[in-house]
Amino acid sequence: MDNSDHSVIQDVFCLALTFLLFISCSNDKNTEYQDRYGIHKSMAAALKQPEKVKKLELREIISNDALKGIGRFRHLEELKLFVSPNLTELPKEIGQLANLQILNINSSSLQALPDELGNLTGLKELILHSCLLRELPAALFNLSGLEKLSLAHNPLNPIPDDIMKMNGLRELHLRSIGMTEVNSKIGSLANLTVLDLIGNKLIHLPDEISALSNLRKLMLDHNQFADLPQSLAKLENLQVLHLGNNRFTEFPPVVCSLPELTELDLVNNRLTYLPEEIVYLKNLQEINLSYNSLTTLPLNITSINSLRKLTLYGNNFSKDVKRGIERALPRVDIRWK
Repeated sequence: MDNSDHSVIQDVFCLALTFLLFISCSNDKNTEYQDRYGIHKSMAAALKQPEKVKKLELREIISNDALKGIGRFRHLEELKLFVSPNLTELPKEIGQLANLQILNINSSSLQALPDELGNLTGLKELILHSCLLRELPAALFNLSGLEKLSLAHNPLNPIPDDIMKMNGLRELHLRSIGMTEVNSKIGSLANLTVLDLIGNKLIHLPDEISALSNLRKLMLDHNQFADLPQSLAKLENLQVLHLGNNRFTEFPPVVCSLPELTELDLVNNRLTYLPEEIVYLKNLQEINLSYNSLTTLPLNITSINSLRKLTLYGNNFSKDVKRGIERALPRVDIRWK
């Protein structure tokens, strides 16, 4: 074997050693990351030192039995269970998680929740997305500290009246649950800042919604609204209003009475004009009017100095009108396609 062969072997050995050292360091960093943030993604591994587990995220749970021992995580603050079609129920010992603040269950076959859920008095966020829930346990409504409740994509209709007693809620997400009407007691949720009713079968809003004086964000996309009640004008702190994919043939006049509005979405309706009263929205920054039947915009839209983004896909503007709008609004990000 000559010197050149020895040189090649030595180079290969050095490369292999470097690769092994890199892998070793990578594993160390990964372990350090998990320990530092208390993130665990294996039930079996987490149960070896349950007192150290603060965050537990499990995916594709193969059976209900896979959650046995969940009550041992006495310091657990956040529990996420994702993409688990074989999960049909939660163990009663989940009620032993006295420090739990966030419970997030997404894409499971849960049909009911245990009454012991009501023992989680420290719970602040309860997210139950894409399950098979048709009813909620009465004990749930005693969680006075709950600030966010999301029940999106569950066959819950009608919504239990008792939800309207949870006056500590700041966010309520009832997306795509088959709602045909909004409970008239909605006004009792005086601390709400976000109300999400996207993807239902709603035709009108009750006047009682005007009592939600702290509301900042109202999402009503993908419903069957053709108008809005004048009482909506009392939502003086509303900043974001989404009305896309409804049945508006005229711009709802009450919208122009919302002085703090910064974002307005009316995509995919049947609007043929934008009223001059739009100028009253002095704080408006973004407006989406895509896929309507607009041919022009009011000249005084240039008076909305806060406007930064204007989306106008799929309307009927001529080339000359487009050029005129661009010249009139040189500082606005105008999107035609």
